[in-house]
Amino acid sequence: MSDAWKQELLGCLEDPMVCLAGFCGAGMLYGETAEKVHGGRAVDWCVKYTLYSMICLCGVVSGPTRKAIREKYGLASAPQCFSSCGADGGFCNPDCTTGTVPYVQNLALIQEYRELEKQGQTWSSAKISPMDFDWGINTAPGSQSMSK
Repeated sequence: MSDAWKQELLGCLEDPMVCLAGFCGAGMLYGETAEKVHGGRAVDWCVKYTLYSMICLCGVVSGPTRKAIREKYGLASAPQCFSSCGADGGFCNPDCTTGTVPYVQNLALIQEYRELEKQGQTWSSAKISPMDFDWGINTAPGSQSMSK
């Protein structure tokens, strides 16, 4: 039997700052949550989420995180309208669907973050700054010469 979430999906206004982050900085909030769940750096998760959200596939990134939280704490699939999604072995996945539907994805990010808080996890110590992120830009050496 699955337990109920300690944070309701529509209970985002319990913490206005997290609610604001969920709607105005969804990538940042997801990064903080994913760092707690999967490890790594929040900024890397933030960038990945943001890039996938630009092509409406943020559920592909956030779905496994939601599933990991549900499995760790024995939580039911929420919202209930998605709980039977994929039960017939089809392509649909309730966690990915929740993370893809506009506005529901924001509510789900808030719910996941607040659930971790209520389970005893708090803000991570990650420092999100562009200098910490490996942008993959290589600079050329200062001077080069060709020899025969």
